[in-house]
Amino acid sequence: MSDLVNHLQTELSNRHANFVSQAVISFSKHHDRVLQSYIIECQAKETILQHYQKNQSKLQGIQKLYQDSSKTLSLLLSEFKQISSKIEEIETEEEKLLQENCTVNDFQQRVDCFQVTVRDHCQASREKLNRAMEKLKSSESSAQKALLENL
Repeated sequence: MSDLVNHLQTELSNRHANFVSQAVISFSKHHDRVLQSYIIECQAKETILQHYQKNQSKLQGIQKLYQDSSKTLSLLLSEFKQISSKIEEIETEEEKLLQENCTVNDFQQRVDCFQVTVRDHCQASREKLNRAMEKLKSSESSAQKALLENL
């Protein structure tokens, strides 16, 4: 009988040891899967954060280009208003000259002076507008490139 008890105790100990080792192995596998899942999740979050930061940087660049373009357009509008104002002044001056009684020489001198002033102003305005248009085109081109890169 004692052999039977010893045999049963040994069998019970072996089964208990097998059960404990299987539990340890199962826990170890589960722990490895959890760690692996955590690592993958952290990598995904890191990648998402990097993409978010890149997109934020690109968006800030686009906003700066937009502000530059808006500023250039504002300058163009201001220049247009100045030119319009100058044209009105010229037309007013022309009307005054036509209404005044003056000699042909006086009139010719005024016309010559007036033409030089108009020519100089037109040239200066044309140069300003050309520079502003070049800047606007550059800003527009940069904005288009930035948008294409973001898409």
